[in-house]
Amino acid sequence: MTQPKRILVIKLSAFGDFIISLGLFERIRAAHPHAHITLMTTHPFKDLGEQTGYFDEVRTIARWRATTLGPWLRYIKTVWRQPYQLVYDLQMNDRTRVLRLLSPAVMRQHWADFARKINGAVDIAVFAGTPPTQIDWLVNTGRSFSVPAPYVLLVPGSAPQHPAKRWPATHYAQLAKLLLAQGVTPVLLGTAAEADITTTIAQQAPGCVNLTGQTSFADIARLAQNAEAAVGNDTGPMHLISCAGCPVVSLFSHASDPAQSAPRGKVVRVLRSHNLTDVAITAVYAETQKLLG
Repeated sequence: MTQPKRILVIKLSAFGDFIISLGLFERIRAAHPHAHITLMTTHPFKDLGEQTGYFDEVRTIARWRATTLGPWLRYIKTVWRQPYQLVYDLQMNDRTRVLRLLSPAVMRQHWADFARKINGAVDIAVFAGTPPTQIDWLVNTGRSFSVPAPYVLLVPGSAPQHPAKRWPATHYAQLAKLLLAQGVTPVLLGTAAEADITTTIAQQAPGCVNLTGQTSFADIARLAQNAEAAVGNDTGPMHLISCAGCPVVSLFSHASDPAQSAPRGKVVRVLRSHNLTDVAITAVYAETQKLLG
């Protein structure tokens, strides 16, 4: 196929998956330096997609039910008016399979995904999970916080629908106490929805810096670049922290597979148990100590 002039990249969610895809975004742009590349994503990742600098345009698509006709019709109108000559499907779910069926033949024939290679396209299966070479474009826009150094980031939350992915807050509090006794500042990160967890930790381990609900994606990346290490559950911010170059200890239960979902940074230590409660505080502290060096 001749070099495509218009390319569509589809990555809808979730946060961790989006971060893991940054390396792919970078390689797609490098492979097609002169093409007009559009990212299709969901609204929470619009600004992040634009900040990468890899795309000429970022389009958002709402989460909708199969029976909601409006979004499907808008998609059809857009792609039939001016079809893309190459599509990278980095989502590969039922929704993108329907999007492919609704697309013109030129798009369906040149629709690359992790199982389907297309001549002239990046083999995304080979580079899946490969981190980007750098994320200075994000780190440099983050704010500075007055955090006593040295410090370790703690990420004790996860999506509320996955409670099995959470190491107990009391365990994090005990870990924080061990770090404080060593002269290391624990920094708590999380969304406002996770404030009950981080508040529990901060109350049981006075001396923690609690930044819950105060950090943007860029802020987290900047904090990570200056942190000694990070400890957290299988959750999106851990991927960003690792991507920023911070060594991480990542905790996994039966609810997810580290072979698929572990952070992809340079230094990643994984501790896993069927039930996360069984992961010993001493084991997590020992792994953290190795990263503190």
